[in-house]
Amino acid sequence: MPLPDWLFPILDSAVRRGADALLITSPVHLFYLAGIHLPGSRPAALLLDSSRAEFVGCEDDALSARQAAPWLTHFSEFPYHPRQGAGALLEGFERAMADALQRWSAISCWGVEAGHLPQAAGRVLGPALTVDVTEIILRARLRKRPDEIARVAAAVSCNDTAFQAVAGAIRAGISELELLGQAFAGMCRAAEEAPFLNLAVSDAVSGPRTWEIGGPATARRLQPGELFLLDISTRYQGYFADTTRCFILGEPGAELAKMHRTLEEAVQAGQEAIRPGLRAGELDAIVRGIVLGAGYPPEHFPHHVGHGIGLAPQEDPWIVPDNDQMLEEGMVFTLEPGIYIPGVGGMRLEDNFVVTANGCQALSSYPRRLTVLT
Repeated sequence: MPLPDWLFPILDSAVRRGADALLITSPVHLFYLAGIHLPGSRPAALLLDSSRAEFVGCEDDALSARQAAPWLTHFSEFPYHPRQGAGALLEGFERAMADALQRWSAISCWGVEAGHLPQAAGRVLGPALTVDVTEIILRARLRKRPDEIARVAAAVSCNDTAFQAVAGAIRAGISELELLGQAFAGMCRAAEEAPFLNLAVSDAVSGPRTWEIGGPATARRLQPGELFLLDISTRYQGYFADTTRCFILGEPGAELAKMHRTLEEAVQAGQEAIRPGLRAGELDAIVRGIVLGAGYPPEHFPHHVGHGIGLAPQEDPWIVPDNDQMLEEGMVFTLEPGIYIPGVGGMRLEDNFVVTANGCQALSSYPRRLTVLT
């Protein structure tokens, strides 16, 4: 079976950098390049050039690799059981790497990830020439393939079901933690496999906590008239979504209604502006300008307008002032304007977008309006 076509531009870029072949060892890029998911921290490697591809790892991971990437041409595997300990794991990997490199002896320079080359692999490579190809892979990751976009969209759909679950559960007296639990339960009911809720960058705050921008869920209980802000970072099938919605217990006052209306207008203006060739800083100015133009000073919108999503919860492109990076077809990122006023409330509205040939596609189907529970 031939290598996937989309790998060849990466290989060509590596050749121009001076590499005859790639030696990939980071779990995230083993997944990106070959769909291989490695549980835990077991070492593994992918050796790759334009005509062959070899997986190096323990027998269990080699089985996963065969299923994920049927185009792999060789396997250098070793038996391992956790009871053998870490020493046996590293020794097995080093032996398997040495065996594999004998088949690649004609390679004079390897393209490696300089920040993620296991010591065992480094010892086997010895004095062989290497060049860092990390930036080449990161550059390729900027433009998502259709299958990657579909996975991000599936993660966004998980978030949509979470917001629906929260809308059905929110009431006076319920805690932030309970609502976060309802959100995750909603995801699980709709998903075909377990989603991962990334609590490190998710926010679930209510009442006075909303004007602090964000924070982890607590036992604080919602009171009538209060806001609840839910910003969910979810990984599903290996890819992240990041969307935010706000809820309120009772009809909002005039200022809160204006705040959310401004955020809706800001996201819509950004959506209408997104196109290939637009600079990230220009998009920031468009979205941020709506908020500033509505009378809210910069200190009430103190963060970025957006960021890329994909294999990482936050990645390039960053939608921030003065960023000259051009938007390209296939990029996937968030727009998340916010307004935070002490003594009044804090709100953020976040959707995810794919840059298309002529504009963009919004991925979320959950309404952008403020969800009012009476």
